[in-house]
Amino acid sequence: MISSKDDEHILNKKDPIGLTPLYQASRHGNVVMARFLVENDCNTYMVCEGESCIEVAARWNHKEVVDYFLTLDKEAMPTSHVRKAHNKAATRDMQVSIANARSISGCDCRLI
Repeated sequence: MISSKDDEHILNKKDPIGLTPLYQASRHGNVVMARFLVENDCNTYMVCEGESCIEVAARWNHKEVVDYFLTLDKEAMPTSHVRKAHNKAATRDMQVSIANARSISGCDCRLI
């Protein structure tokens, strides 16, 4: 049996253009689907197009999705992904929200 964390599990399987269901949900601001996938133990560490699910949500300014990811513990949503999301955030408000939620040291919350 394939583990739900395995890249080949249906929850993590990339589509023909190389995107996972969690990445697609994050990219399109679908917090209901993102929550469903995470609650069913999908792999939150997978990267598509060079970025994690929280990074793409921050880049497209999907605050509700980013806020949900920030409620996850550091094992499910590593600080390295959160830091990169902070740097890709679409707005200053998003940067501040990310920095405050995880108390990211060294973040001055300026737009890049």
